[in-house]
Amino acid sequence: ERIFYEPKWGHLLYDRSATPCSAHVFLERNADLDFFAKRVSAKEAVEYLLVGRTPSGKHEPMYNAYPDFSGFLMEFGIVGDKLVEAYAKAKAGDYSLIGNGDANTGKAVFEKLDKQLQLWEKSCEVTPPFIVNGAPGLFITQDVNWLLSEMPDIFDNWKHVTLDDYKSFMEKEFGVTYGPKGEWTHIEY
Repeated sequence: ERIFYEPKWGHLLYDRSATPCSAHVFLERNADLDFFAKRVSAKEAVEYLLVGRTPSGKHEPMYNAYPDFSGFLMEFGIVGDKLVEAYAKAKAGDYSLIGNGDANTGKAVFEKLDKQLQLWEKSCEVTPPFIVNGAPGLFITQDVNWLLSEMPDIFDNWKHVTLDDYKSFMEKEFGVTYGPKGEWTHIEY
């Protein structure tokens, strides 16, 4: 369901209707990236999911510490680039690295992880995936997530949108301006 803010009453409204998901948005906080938002292929989206860099710079497979396999991988430090390597080896039949030295455990972990990644890849083939760089700040990141969900076709389908591209668009189209930490500057608090 979609949520809207009603400024006159100062509260949120829920439209309560079922609405298909218009975009998968994966957040990546990395100031070294050369984009603010971009459309990626289903395969690229799954690669970001596998690495799972959190806002604090840590790694959580699938951006989620809750599945049992994620907890196992995190406990033994099989995350980030090490997980990418372990997953590739497991796909080739060598389960020991992904199982922290135990091939039987590795096979069980691989089967669960692989199934999740397959499901995500299929979903991202149907629903367009995007990577949003959250490094510029909270408010601007919230706004770009909203814009992606409402207008997934602008910016030449979001092939490679820089921070300057986005700021210019938001100011021109909506009168929204941002400060150096991504905070709104068009309104007073």
